[in-house]
Amino acid sequence: SACSYSNTGFHIAGRIVEIVSGLPFGRFLEERILRPSGMNDSFFNDPQRVTQAHAFGYTRFSLGPLRRAEHERAGWMFASGGLACTAEDLARWICGYFDNRVLSREEVARMTTSFVLNDGTPSNSGLGLFMERRGEFSVLMHGGGLAGFATQIIFSLERRRAAVVFANGDHAVSGRIASLAFEELIPG
Repeated sequence: SACSYSNTGFHIAGRIVEIVSGLPFGRFLEERILRPSGMNDSFFNDPQRVTQAHAFGYTRFSLGPLRRAEHERAGWMFASGGLACTAEDLARWICGYFDNRVLSREEVARMTTSFVLNDGTPSNSGLGLFMERRGEFSVLMHGGGLAGFATQIIFSLERRRAAVVFANGDHAVSGRIASLAFEELIPG
């Protein structure tokens, strides 16, 4: 009857992947998603690599000054945000959608089809992606964030264009920035 985003749902999905594949979630990601996509600078739940990251995240408490954010604790984000990657690697993942490198055409169609609610209205949500019409074409999007970071992707399978925004401040309006960048790629 309604659609509500849930990080817990992603944790459950990650555990299902582990049970079905027989692999730890991070190893499954590496073998089936990251390497085939050419995402060589991405990794899952590796606290040592996170602390050696080149970008530091920043946060602000109330109206106070910006301060460096502490890293999330190991394992806390799991399948809802335990993946660390570069904007370039995430762009590679989106290009994989365009070329069906990791997912088949049928899998992409299933992932990008809006669920229909009980009353017959579209939910504007697929499998991990949100959808909307922008003029004559559809866009897919997903944003995220954790302590010190904010991200947003917007892409169109029809037009083969994407905007990927990573900000090292959890206060950043990454969705607005991505929308403005995407509007430059495909006006209207």
